[in-house]
Amino acid sequence: LITPERGQSELYKIGYDSEHTNVYMESIK
Repeated sequence: LITPERGQSELYKIGYDSEHTNVYMESIK
């Protein structure tokens, strides 16, 4: 299981920008 915080940091590593990570964070709530 990946925590939201870790998931977000992983997304930044693979090249997602903050706008896309915010969309992703909303989608997993």
